[in-house]
Amino acid sequence: MTNHLGIDTSGIADVSWLKKRFSEGDLPENFKGKNILEFSESVLQHYLLEDRRHGNSILTPDNLRTFSSYSSGERRKMLLDHLLKQRPGVLILDEVFDCLDKESIPVYIQKFINVKEEISFIQFFRKKEDRLAFIEQVKYAEEFVDPRAENQLSKASEKPAHFELPPPINQITAPEVLVDFKNVNLHYSGKDILRNISWQVRKNEFWQISGPNGAGKSTLLDMIYGNNPKAYGTDLEIFGNRKGSGETIWELREKMGFFSPSMIDLFTRRNTVLEMLVSGMVDSVGLYQQPSGTQLRCAGEWLKILGFSRLSSQVFIELPETEKRLILIARAMIKHPPLLILDEPTAGLDAMGIEKLVYFVNSIAANSETTILYVSHRPEKELQPDAELRLVPSSEGSTGEVLRFQD
Repeated sequence: MTNHLGIDTSGIADVSWLKKRFSEGDLPENFKGKNILEFSESVLQHYLLEDRRHGNSILTPDNLRTFSSYSSGERRKMLLDHLLKQRPGVLILDEVFDCLDKESIPVYIQKFINVKEEISFIQFFRKKEDRLAFIEQVKYAEEFVDPRAENQLSKASEKPAHFELPPPINQITAPEVLVDFKNVNLHYSGKDILRNISWQVRKNEFWQISGPNGAGKSTLLDMIYGNNPKAYGTDLEIFGNRKGSGETIWELREKMGFFSPSMIDLFTRRNTVLEMLVSGMVDSVGLYQQPSGTQLRCAGEWLKILGFSRLSSQVFIELPETEKRLILIARAMIKHPPLLILDEPTAGLDAMGIEKLVYFVNSIAANSETTILYVSHRPEKELQPDAELRLVPSSEGSTGEVLRFQD
């Protein structure tokens, strides 16, 4: 009989130590002696890095598109298919349903059921509804704590208090219309991705962008924030200028803030929390120059807002996941950019972490003039956007439906 194990990590901010133990082979007794493969964000980032270095990946179904050009949900499905084909003795699943749309989840549940007699599954999950039904043995992360180790389990922080944002050191000007898509179509390798997208984003708006995996959410963001060559030549204006008409991608990004959970792996230096916030003022990955007194005071005010003043001198990369994300969102906001883009910011968080992050985003929207674009694949019941752009897939490319919400 094949053994399966569920690890409930709800309410625990950081269980990376336990995931590392398991992936290195330090497993419960009845799982030992089998070859191990792992599905996790860190494994996905490894394949993304290889793709960027070499321009291809064993995960892509063909060589017509790079792995990085696919959406987060599509990448995760490609990795899952690749791992399942190899039929490991043990497959570790870390928040396996994050970034998958509701149509894809039952498809992959069935795939797991089909091989559950051949593969032993160890599933880490924060939401109880995500647990695979055939996994009957469930333990809590607390049960694996090494009594000799300290601070292995850290609880997530309290919600940020009601606040007024510290003013920016320098004002950034922008026109009334920040983003303007006019009947934009986009194709990749003969496949229609977007069709006749007409969408206007103005100052001080809060947009949610939704749609199933592969609908084009990541492509849409890449056209705005990234250096997607497909954006050039389309009728797309960013900050009043046609994309590709003269402004460099770096000049555009000076007016934007951006956060995605995948960014966290980019920060490998042992910068303090305060230094991480200051680095948002100079658009660097980490801090490489001496900050001014004004910059330090501004960063300190943001820490007060988050209730993180006590963390000022702690090393950022050693913090629990929820704290890291709140700090990086504050870092993206510290200049008060006209446009803040949040790409699946709650992916992988438990209910407590989601509540805190959504509360912070709602508070930013209510207390600033920054326009927010918030991408998600699952409903965020506490999120309070003004409007939603819903991407609806079809064989001819996804179209966009705009919904406006009343107060």
